[in-house]
Amino acid sequence: MPRKSLILGSLIVFLLLFAGFSLSSRAAAAGGAAPASATAAISAAAAAESASASGGAEALGPQEDRHKDTKARRGGQADQLSHLQRGAARFERGFYELLPKNRKAEAEVEFAAAAREYELALAEEPLSREAHRGLARVFYIRKNYVDAAAHYRRLTEIDPFDIDSYALAALALGESGRLAEARTELEKARLRTADPHALTMLDGFLRKLDEAEKQGLDGKPDAEKEREPAAKEGTDGAAGGGKQAPPRKRAAADSPAPAGGGR
Repeated sequence: MPRKSLILGSLIVFLLLFAGFSLSSRAAAAGGAAPASATAAISAAAAAESASASGGAEALGPQEDRHKDTKARRGGQADQLSHLQRGAARFERGFYELLPKNRKAEAEVEFAAAAREYELALAEEPLSREAHRGLARVFYIRKNYVDAAAHYRRLTEIDPFDIDSYALAALALGESGRLAEARTELEKARLRTADPHALTMLDGFLRKLDEAEKQGLDGKPDAEKEREPAAKEGTDGAAGGGKQAPPRKRAAADSPAPAGGGR
């Protein structure tokens, strides 16, 4: 069974990760108004820069002075954007603009830059939910599911009623093969909401998890599963009740030479 659909359907994954969809009214109310798009913020900054530069053109004097002033204004506008805004803008460009065109290498550059910006934002504000959520999305897209789950779990520590983050932590853990841990996150979420819609969705996720386990995915990480056959082969026959290979028959060359030095 493909790991892509272990717990959540692909549409639900997209809605939770990128479209602002929420599992429960409690989570939506706690989140408040959604922040404006970082791309829109950058566009507004560029428009303000352009208007300001054109409005003061007469007073700037020679062409080279106008160029220097415009460059300085551009740098000032960039400085005014927060690490969160820059991180969101780089992520949005990589995910919405480059990936659909199969420009994966360029998208990876954008995702790496987004991760750096979000990490800088966390250095300034360790409890920033936006920064943790942004980093989790970047890690998930880059298939670094363990780190994605860590940031979603951190979000549930910051806000124990963030039902979406429990579900997304479970998704990331499921993708990494940690089905038992994924179940734990989903069960925690069920204890923290009375929203009928959220409970219905969580129960559906748990059923998908049951199906995955029944199909032989026992929740162990892939690397651990790969090591098991080799370890088993190495221990076969070592235990007291194990089968042992029959003794090798002696070849003629192994037999001792006849006494008397005969030819």
